[in-house]
Amino acid sequence: MATLGMVPIADKQSVFDSGAAFLCAQKRTISKIVYLDSGAEVEVRSTNPYIIARVIGAVDASQAFNRAHEAVQEALDQLAILGEADLSIRNAPDE
Repeated sequence: MATLGMVPIADKQSVFDSGAAFLCAQKRTISKIVYLDSGAEVEVRSTNPYIIARVIGAVDASQAFNRAHEAVQEALDQLAILGEADLSIRNAPDE
C-alpha cells in the first residue's frame, strides 16, 4: 500500500489501485473526502500539505497521474462551489 503522511494513496488489493498526491497551494482548514461520479475519491486533510486522489483502473503511471489530476480539479471545484474551501494545487507536473 502506498501512503503519504499516513494517508493511503493506492493499494492493488483495494478498489483504488492507483492514485497521486498533489501539493496544495494554501493552508487547509478542512479534512474531507470528496466522492466523485467517476468512482474516484479525493482526500484533503488539514494536517497534510498534499491532496490525495485515488482512482480506479489506470494502466500506467501517466494514466494514473492524468486521472488523479482530473479528479483533484473536479473535487476542488466542488469544494469551492459549495463554499467549503477555496484550494488549488501547485507544481503538479513536477511533484
